[in-house]
Amino acid sequence: MDAELACQVGGLKKSPKTGKLEGRSQATYFLWKTADGARVESSVLFISRRSTPWVICLPSTVACPFGCRMCAMPASKNARLLLAHKLVHIIQTSLEYSDITRGFQVSFMGQREPFINIENVFDACKWISDRFPDVEIGVSTVGLAHGIRELGRQKWAERVNLQISLHSWPGTKRREIIPAESDYPVEESILEAARLGRRLGKESCLNITLLKGINDSPIDALSIEDCAMSGPFYVKLSKYNPHSQRPFEAVSSTSEDEFYRILLSKWVKAKRFLSLGTSIEVGYGQTRIKEERKAAPLKPPEYAFQGFESGETGTFEMGHESNLSYWPWGSEEVSIL
Repeated sequence: MDAELACQVGGLKKSPKTGKLEGRSQATYFLWKTADGARVESSVLFISRRSTPWVICLPSTVACPFGCRMCAMPASKNARLLLAHKLVHIIQTSLEYSDITRGFQVSFMGQREPFINIENVFDACKWISDRFPDVEIGVSTVGLAHGIRELGRQKWAERVNLQISLHSWPGTKRREIIPAESDYPVEESILEAARLGRRLGKESCLNITLLKGINDSPIDALSIEDCAMSGPFYVKLSKYNPHSQRPFEAVSSTSEDEFYRILLSKWVKAKRFLSLGTSIEVGYGQTRIKEERKAAPLKPPEYAFQGFESGETGTFEMGHESNLSYWPWGSEEVSIL
């Protein structure tokens, strides 16, 4: 696939002055299907006016066992691990499809838990680190402390932007949103992340998605302050993407402003994040819902993509017995502020 066609697919064009891609922010989603019918999603984001505009968002498993209550993806006891070289295939496919050669990040965020697949995810991270020395890697965890400890033992750990899906504090309150809190107390992850951050001289992110009437009160903000000031952390506030699978609602702009103001008044480092997901109705497992809307009937892409191992078009081996096929759902232009 040549560069000109890649730009047409994404609705982007190259500036005649700078040679850089220009255009509205957008997301291209890939639906990967195994021979036995299981499906998993990945995506490529282009965020305009950003120093590193491209983000490749990766899954780590097929299905997820945790069942976070704001997520559209139900908990499954049959979650399967994606092998490292299959993760590499997804990265390479994403780079090829979007004609990306530089200025990108790789992210294990927003779908599934990477630390239940430590060996394969870490092998893929090492490959990224070796192949692309300037690429940052994002890893988000629901709160698996052992994964953060293992991350700290890796030579490439300083390349990782660690994020913890906190959402509420203390753990007794958080359990209302994140059932995994019962088996994986986030306090242990906070301690491990603080140790890692002090050793590397790097801050970790505490993700807070505000849910109307659940975790958006001034008392909730003050509780987050207690956690955020316990180590080298910053807080990222995100808007919730309402969807039909869960009863939660997004907070008003006024409530979000007040929550943010309280954090800043307590000297908490905080950012407000406007994701592409709020514009195109994805995030928190909602790519699964989008799949249901757009995947029937599935059609292969109009171009041939050469496989990396088998030489087959658009397929590669998945696990021991099945093949993984992909169809890009198509690019959708979105606006972000």
